[in-house]
Amino acid sequence: MAHGNLLPEHISTVERFEMWLEDYTNAKILRDSKLTMIENIRSHPKWKEGFAYVTMPLIWPHAEFIRAYKNYKQKFYAD
Repeated sequence: MAHGNLLPEHISTVERFEMWLEDYTNAKILRDSKLTMIENIRSHPKWKEGFAYVTMPLIWPHAEFIRAYKNYKQKFYAD
């Protein structure tokens, strides 16, 4: 599910994201390097709609989308 024509690495619900964060925090395996990522996820416009967008944009989902589109086009719109 793209936002602003950009594909994220992961999409989650806010509830599941908070469960992940709680698990990592309780297990004491939440690294400081993840704090910026968490801040970015919580400040993304989709957060208010109940979605957690992780790592945007990421190259591989864009490449997979192009690959899937080309395969679809070749199969269903072949001359």
